Amino acid sequence: RDSNDVALASYSAGQLDMVPTSATTAGKYRQEGITTVQDVMTQSMELMLVNNNSGALSDTRVRQAIAYGLDRSKIISNVYMNRAQSCDVPVAPDSWIYDSKSKMYDYNASKALALLEEAGWTDVDEDGRLEKGGMALTELNLMLLVNDSSDSARKNAAAAIADQLGEIGISVEVVTAAYSVGQSSGEYMDMLKNGEYDIALIGMNLGRDSNLTEVMASNGKANYGNYYDYELDTLARSMMSAGDEAAYRDAASAFQLAFAEKLPFIPLYFRLNSIVYSADIKGMTDVREPDIMRSVDKWYMFTGSEYHATGH
Repeated sequence: RDSNDVALASYSAGQLDMVPTSATTAGKYRQEGITTVQDVMTQSMELMLVNNNSGALSDTRVRQAIAYGLDRSKIISNVYMNRAQSCDVPVAPDSWIYDSKSKMYDYNASKALALLEEAGWTDVDEDGRLEKGGMALTELNLMLLVNDSSDSARKNAAAAIADQLGEIGISVEVVTAAYSVGQSSGEYMDMLKNGEYDIALIGMNLGRDSNLTEVMASNGKANYGNYYDYELDTLARSMMSAGDEAAYRDAASAFQLAFAEKLPFIPLYFRLNSIVYSADIKGMTDVREPDIMRSVDKWYMFTGSEYHATGH
């Protein structure tokens, strides 16, 4: 079909038996005994990119405070219709190398404010905004960059993030820049590359090997946050050079724990896509992006008292 919208319309018209979709409204197709809607994990991570050359954000405590100040469960529920799973590291939470000890930043406004105060940011003039300084106060104001692509969920999430950080005294201005999918230049990409932002809400499609060397390296082509830490760079490379599964898991665990502590950028959640399909199709239990057809030989359809394998 020409588009996912057309494919879903074709499903509703009885012309298709199964449609994968990233639509957050996929749940509306669910009908008991008629249509099954199954959520599937993806490698698409939504994250808050941090410009580490931007004043206050070079302080790890401020980045950690922002992570604590975000109520991601509320964003996932209200913006993504529960089609996302929060995560504090750039490794999908269903991955065999994921280390659950890296889950550190559940919403905690008190902890966020304590970290900000430790970093010198307090509400000096009691106007509800955080400041630093003596006679001449500097407010903690951030510019949040988001692109104007067709993904309205990300723009809605940016607005929610601005509101949530405002509640802990951080003033956030949301700036939208022009962007087309696949574009390597243009207003939005140029602002990212030139560091014309404080924080940016972006998506990143990760490989299943969680190779982040291009993000961690000082000259990495995907290091838009201008961050470099020798330990993280070394750990990222160690994952890729591990000689066996045990060494790979150990290196991945060490990387995740160090990443969660240093927070060069702030992972928010991994997107969940959905498969809308006829309830007659059975056996779709091991399904995941990016290869949703991997277990197709185990799928089958009941027709009366018989069944037909879909993989033949």
